[in-house]
Amino acid sequence: MNDKAQNLVSFREYLQEVKAREKSATLREYTDRLLFQETVREALDGLKDEGFVIHEGLIRITAGREKIEGFEKPDFVVTREDILFQLYLVPDEERGIVKRDFLRGLFDVIQAEPKITAVVAIWNLDDLPSCAVDAFILRKYMEIPANNIDLRNERISALDICIKDFYDAQFVDWSIPEDLIIGKEGEQVSFTVKDVLRRNLDEEFSKLQERSFRIPEKKEAKKSVLKIDKGKILDRLTELLSKPELSKNDFDKLDSFLDREMKRIKADDD
Repeated sequence: MNDKAQNLVSFREYLQEVKAREKSATLREYTDRLLFQETVREALDGLKDEGFVIHEGLIRITAGREKIEGFEKPDFVVTREDILFQLYLVPDEERGIVKRDFLRGLFDVIQAEPKITAVVAIWNLDDLPSCAVDAFILRKYMEIPANNIDLRNERISALDICIKDFYDAQFVDWSIPEDLIIGKEGEQVSFTVKDVLRRNLDEEFSKLQERSFRIPEKKEAKKSVLKIDKGKILDRLTELLSKPELSKNDFDKLDSFLDREMKRIKADDD
């Protein structure tokens, strides 16, 4: 390794130590965080082959000394296309548990920076259990007055799986579950199922409203989707699910309907 490469490695290690030191109150916490960071770094390395880009958390050095200004500095940043995750270590808590102040910090971060898709909490346990949450999810926990906030009702999984699953979930899937119960021929979908569809549509539209895109084409697509009449989609899905059997033609008709709606909205905007 030449001197230039060696200096780069040494400087990178120095910044990693700075990050651990500034986020630790004692020498023991500092040592534990250094080991924690390295374990997370190794776990994230496997995501690179799948198109994810990994960055160390941001460090700001001012006035000749190291300083991390506030909670907004993440431990790691993971990106793929326009999906951005900020990762935060949770050193001394049980699986799925975070302090209220920590949750408040996550919420403030994602509210202040619309480019962030989700923040990820990582617990210092053997399998690096992690939970990715967006603004929509965080908001419901902000009303809980307890000091210890329990996130175990959310999906918690190994770090790499957590990130990949959340990334995959950002893309719309119109497939219908195989175990969905459908009525006999001539029957309408029950009110209960229709109500579930309505709630799911409301939730998906709310999540999309929270999303922020940097690519102009995706920004325009988001605006158009949010203008679609949810009532019309609900009626189409209800009609679709009331059939005793579904064919490819049924799904093609739904795709055509959505395509026509998007084109109509775009024409109105123009």
